[in-house]
Amino acid sequence: MQGSEQEEGGPQGTGADVSGGGIRVATIDNYQGEENDIMILSLNRVNVLLSRAKHGMYLIGNKHTLMHDDRMWTRVIELLSSRGCVGDGIPIVCQKHPQDMRLCKQPQDFLQLARDGGCSRLCEALLDCGHVCPRSCHPGGHQGFQCRQPCSRRPRGCQFQHSCKKLCFQDCGKCSEVIKDVLLHCGHSNSIRCWQTANPTRQYCKEERLSNLCGHVCGAPCHAFYGSRCGEAKCEEECSLACAHSKCRKPCGVMCKPCMEPCDWACKHVKRCSLLCFAPCDRLPCNKRCDKNLGCGHPCPSVCGEPCEPYQSFCRLCDQTGDVGRLQVDLFTSSSLKDANLEADPLILFPCQQHVLQISSADAHMELHKVYSEDAEGNFVG
Repeated sequence: MQGSEQEEGGPQGTGADVSGGGIRVATIDNYQGEENDIMILSLNRVNVLLSRAKHGMYLIGNKHTLMHDDRMWTRVIELLSSRGCVGDGIPIVCQKHPQDMRLCKQPQDFLQLARDGGCSRLCEALLDCGHVCPRSCHPGGHQGFQCRQPCSRRPRGCQFQHSCKKLCFQDCGKCSEVIKDVLLHCGHSNSIRCWQTANPTRQYCKEERLSNLCGHVCGAPCHAFYGSRCGEAKCEEECSLACAHSKCRKPCGVMCKPCMEPCDWACKHVKRCSLLCFAPCDRLPCNKRCDKNLGCGHPCPSVCGEPCEPYQSFCRLCDQTGDVGRLQVDLFTSSSLKDANLEADPLILFPCQQHVLQISSADAHMELHKVYSEDAEGNFVG
C-alpha cells in the first residue's frame, strides 16, 4: 500500500522502475486502472503507518473485510472499538460551535452539514457596518463581504435626517429626496434635491424668466443667479416702448423708429426739454412729487414730468390683493411699496414697464450724483 515517490523520467501515473529490470513500486492510487501478471502487496509496515499521525488519523474501509483472517487488523480494530473510535461516518465539528458534532456518512453530507466550511448555524457575527452577518457559519473573517441589509446611514449633504435608500454595502451618495418650495436667490420657489439645500442660491430656477433685455417672458429657465442673458433669438412680442406721440408697432426685437416730434417732457419746476422726442432730454430731472391724479382718481405716485398712465398698475390705494404693496421699491433697504413715503420719495418706472423704484434708490443705483450736482434740498442744479 505504500510506495516510493515517482522518480524523474518514470512513466506518468505508474510508479517508478527501481531495479532496471521492470519491477515497479507504486501507490494504490497511482496504479488504479492498470494490471500486472504478478502483484506484491506489503502490509509489514502497518505499525509505521499507524504511528505517524501526531493529532489524529482516519482509516476508511470495511472493518469486516480487514478483520477476516487477519489477526493484526483484528487486534487493531478491537482496540479502536474499545476506545469508541470505530463508527460508520466521519465526525465533523465547527470551530465556532464545537458543541455541535455532526456525522458525515455520505459524500453529499459534507455539502449539507458544512456547506461554507462551518456548520449549519447562522454566523451571527457583528459586521463593521453594525448589521449581523446573515450567512451560515463559515471560517475566516468578513473582509470583502457585501452586506445587503437596507442602509441605515444618512446620505451625504442631508439636512433633514433622511435615510439612505440603498443597500448597506453601496455608497450612499448625495441625498436625493425632493424638498418642495425652497426659496431661491431669484425670488422664485422651486423643488430641489435635499443635498442642494445647503446652498440654494446656486441652484437653477425652472420658472420662466423675464428677459433681461426687454422685460417680456422669454420662456427660458430663470437661472437668475448666473446672470445669463436670455439668448440670441429676437423677442417676437409686441414692443412696449411708447412716447406721448405714438407707440411702437414693431416686434420687440426690432429696433424702433425714432420719434421726430418735439419732446413734451416738461414740468413747472424746471425748463422744458428743447430736443426731439427720441433724444435724451437736455433738461434736469425733477424729483418733486407729481400733482396729477391717475385714472382711478388717486394721486400719481411718480415724479413731476413723468406720464401718469403707466403708473396706474402701481396704485397701492387700488391694490385689492396686496401684490402691489409687496413690491420691493428700494434696492438697498428692501422696503416694500406699502411702507414707502411717496410724498418725499416718489416712484420712477423703468423702461421695461415692469419694475418701479423710489427715486432715491434709482438715483443711487444709476449713480446720478456722478452726472448731476444737487443743492441742499436734493434738487438737481446742473
